[in-house]
Amino acid sequence: MNTTLEKNDMHPGTAIPARRVTRHMVQTRTLELALLAGRNPHQIKQMDYEQAKRELTGESDFDLQQAILDSREYD
Repeated sequence: MNTTLEKNDMHPGTAIPARRVTRHMVQTRTLELALLAGRNPHQIKQMDYEQAKRELTGESDFDLQQAILDSREYD
């Protein structure tokens, strides 16, 4: 099963998925990212999961950076 988002899977002019992203889709993409990085399926890293989730949900790196900065304001 290929979970990579195709152009038709996106809302026009955005990086927002036009369909619901399932846990299975995120897990599959996470595995793909680990394999592309040269790791085996037992060496999946948190960063693989986070990148997969960003790619599939359309969340940007800016959103991630902002969330990190916001959380540090309360330290």
